[in-house]
This record gives sequence, structure tokens and C-alpha cells, in this order.
Amino acid sequence: EGDAPLVDLKAERAAGEFVRAAHAAGQITAAHDLSDGGLAVAAAEMALAGDVGVTVTEGDTGWFFGEDQARYLLATRDADALIAAAKKANILAQTIGTFEGNTVVLGDRPITLNKIRQAHETALPTITT
Repeated sequence: EGDAPLVDLKAERAAGEFVRAAHAAGQITAAHDLSDGGLAVAAAEMALAGDVGVTVTEGDTGWFFGEDQARYLLATRDADALIAAAKKANILAQTIGTFEGNTVVLGDRPITLNKIRQAHETALPTITT
């Protein structure tokens, strides 16, 4: 409802440069921007690509599906170090969950990777015009 939020190019650049620097430093193992489908889609796509489940313990419906700019989901082996680096770079960051197992859990809604993979790989071919 209403106008789209204004684009903050400085925030977008700062976030992108932080992600690129964290990757170059070996601090992240995977990354996905949240601009297309929000956190829910990014988490599911990362889980499918890595063949590992993900549990997101923070957030609400708006947060899961918000397509705001300058937002990324990052996987790391050392969240404390990554968050410290983000703070030093003036980038807001927080731990929101974990990658493990074979289920995607957003809030209180679990679904197995197999069900997501099946829907992802078979939905379009079954649509008829």
C-alpha cells in the first residue's frame, strides 16, 4: 500500500561492499540478497542450493517477505566475528537462525527440503494454459 520506499544508494553500496569484503576475507560461506521474495525466499533458495535446512528464529510476516534494499542473508561459521566486522563497518547485522538439518523453519512453520524441492522443480511443468 502506498509508494515504494525511497532508494538509499549509500546504504545499498555500503551493504554490498561489506558482503563483498566479508566474502573476500573468508567470513561468509554463502550469501543471498533479499530483494526478490524477501528473507523467506532467500532462506529456501539457500537451503536448496546447499542441501541443508535452515531455521529462522527471528522475524514476522512482513520481515519474511519484505523486499527492502540493502538486506542480505549471510551464512557464516563465526557469527560473532561477522557481526563485529559489520558493526565496525557501520552495517546493522544480527543472528537470526541457523543452517542445519533437512527442514526449513520460518517462525513456527516447518517444511522439509524434499517438499520444497518437489514444488520448486515440478510446479511450472504442471501449469496448463
